[in-house]
Amino acid sequence: NANKELGLALDDSEIDYLINAYAAGGPLARNPTDVELFMFAQINSEHCRHKQFNAHWTIDGKEKSQTLFEMIRTTHKNDHQWTKTIIHALLESPIGLAVKSSIA
Repeated sequence: NANKELGLALDDSEIDYLINAYAAGGPLARNPTDVELFMFAQINSEHCRHKQFNAHWTIDGKEKSQTLFEMIRTTHKNDHQWTKTIIHALLESPIGLAVKSSIA
């Protein structure tokens, strides 16, 4: 219920983890505070953990042996002229240019 009410965007496995942790007989055995719930949601967010980039992929019915991050790292290792770090991409964008020029 708190997941929807507070907009935490937790998936079922994260909710199960919290229920078990805070349940009677669990390691915490008390109600969580709103701060704890928000911190857990933030730490486990897509932004912080890159859940999708670390997920296993099935493309055209064939499961890939690497996560998306591993695919990117392999491409970069094999031929890095075709990959860029996100910081380079950001610095070359209009927003990045504005930030770069304001810092200089």
